[in-house]
Amino acid sequence: MRRFFRPAGRLDLATETIMAVASKADVFVGVIPRRRRGGGRSDLVETADVVWVDCDTSDAVAALRAFRPAPGMVVGSGSQHNCHAYWFLRESVPLDVIERVNRRLALKLGADAQCSDAARVLRAAGSFNKKHSPPVAVRLLSCRPDPGSWLADIERRLPPESPRTLVRDVGGVRLRTGDSLDAIAPRVYFERLTALAVGRSGKVTCPFHPVSVCETTASDVLPARSLAGVSSNDRVSPDPLLLVPPPVYFERLTGLRVGRSGKLRCLFHDDRHPSLHVYPEAGRGWYCFGCGLGGSVYDLAALLSGRTTRGADFLELRRELEKLLLMLPPS
Repeated sequence: MRRFFRPAGRLDLATETIMAVASKADVFVGVIPRRRRGGGRSDLVETADVVWVDCDTSDAVAALRAFRPAPGMVVGSGSQHNCHAYWFLRESVPLDVIERVNRRLALKLGADAQCSDAARVLRAAGSFNKKHSPPVAVRLLSCRPDPGSWLADIERRLPPESPRTLVRDVGGVRLRTGDSLDAIAPRVYFERLTALAVGRSGKVTCPFHPVSVCETTASDVLPARSLAGVSSNDRVSPDPLLLVPPPVYFERLTGLRVGRSGKLRCLFHDDRHPSLHVYPEAGRGWYCFGCGLGGSVYDLAALLSGRTTRGADFLELRRELEKLLLMLPPS
């Protein structure tokens, strides 16, 4: 379920909606207002007056307490040693400036730099974090009714951003990396490594299996319903979670029924025509041809929970997925 409130000033209706669905589902809100329906960066307003950071370790939370100026609002996101801090600005600034300051805040506090994107959604106060059993309340820890902070006062206390931090767009998703190789356009390295020409459509016959995505028909995409549906070729993976057929984990994680075609409306953007494909083979995973998001069971779970696939986040994610997907009755 995605709701878009117009005009943005209807905070009363947004609050009522959050409280109505909080007992049944995880609730995330966009930090930056949208000017139209959609979850991409191009759907956001052009300027805003807030910067933020996601503190996901005890050290980051301790560093946040000592940082000045103090944030105007802090939300406890339901996980131990995890909170979101927001600084309300006295001036509106472009989105690029907001993202740059967010990354520098993350660098200063040792927080999660992945949450610096302007299009980020974070858990709403008043909802519940359902990653835990029983669910844990997402609480408003503090909120100061002052005029806000000057951006210059925040920036002068932050370290410079690493010159090795590179930004590139992939299917409308902005990726940041410290590796110069990771900033090479996929079209360039794909042609160099495979000697296959990538046309204007960006589609090529996959070199790893005999059927390309473009040639797959509805009759080819039949959902597997248990681990017994995994082919013997897929069983070479050392990770049992990567053996779970995508229709199985997609249904369990999202609650959406995957039909015979394997096509669904994407959860991560305003998708009027089904553009997300859930493939039957464990090795192929899922992919949305509308927004470019896709990957494995880990990528889906991370996107749904607002976490990353690295460090402590990944270990916690894997434990939860093992409980959900691998504790199946014997077939």
